[in-house]
Amino acid sequence: MKVLLVGSTFEEDNSYPAVQLQNYKIVFDQADVATIRKPEKDKKNPIYYKKIIEELYSYNLDDYDFIIGVGDFYWSGLSKAHNFVKPKTKAKFVEFNNNPEILSDVPDYVLYHLDVSTNNKKCKYVGQGLDPFKLSISDSSEELRILVDHRMANRNDMTDTILSYLEGVSKNIPIKVIHHSNSGLVENQFIEPSKSKLLSTYKKYPYSTMCKLYSNIDLFFPTHRETQGLTALEVAMCGGLSIISYDMYPHSIKTKLPHYAYGSLGDINWNSISSLCGEKHKIARREKVIKNFGIDKFKKKVNETLENLI
Repeated sequence: MKVLLVGSTFEEDNSYPAVQLQNYKIVFDQADVATIRKPEKDKKNPIYYKKIIEELYSYNLDDYDFIIGVGDFYWSGLSKAHNFVKPKTKAKFVEFNNNPEILSDVPDYVLYHLDVSTNNKKCKYVGQGLDPFKLSISDSSEELRILVDHRMANRNDMTDTILSYLEGVSKNIPIKVIHHSNSGLVENQFIEPSKSKLLSTYKKYPYSTMCKLYSNIDLFFPTHRETQGLTALEVAMCGGLSIISYDMYPHSIKTKLPHYAYGSLGDINWNSISSLCGEKHKIARREKVIKNFGIDKFKKKVNETLENLI
């Protein structure tokens, strides 16, 4: 099976799309890779898409079984926004997505991450894969270290409610709260400037910086409804425990993710949570996530799925 991966950032970048591209190079050992640097300031720059297409056509597409968009590159987006027409070739065009959807006529198949049922024979469930070598458990601390996720105003955001709640908790329990705010990572700041509350943007950090942060926290509070749930998986692979509202994460993720669920913040039992933050529990959480979402399992599932499509 011969694969051409098409991505939108160079491998040496330390961004999430670049790391995803690196992971897919693990999944496909012998894959060729076509990459073009994506403009930082103008993500809809048509010149970038033109270069992607030129790069794609520099390969003999008939040499491949599958041409796969990875990172933040989607054939559907290219088709809808830039009228990309799929070239005539025996190779099949594939993209990864969260759910079983065909958003344009370009992808021949969609490999989707969330375990939901579908009758669409062009959509195949493959799960998710994380590289455990990039995520590790650090030493414990006398105080509970808590990460509060960034704001996402259009997804039932709970940032203000969670920060206010943790401010009250901090008066009785030794905690350190790190919030991924619009201005960056801030410590024990429980109120954001009012103008920031209207924004869904947030300061982005290199993947290595976030991995180091995840390895140094005990608890993670998501603040909004998630579509894929990667952050909680990354935190759990570092031993952290996610504190999740019942309707916040996809069901197919929660069933395989070690977490503490609450109906309302006032229901949280801090004695119970504290007892789950020891080294033994952290190791168990990491092992469970590697079992369910490790890169080796993902690699096997993806390759078996594609082999059956040839």
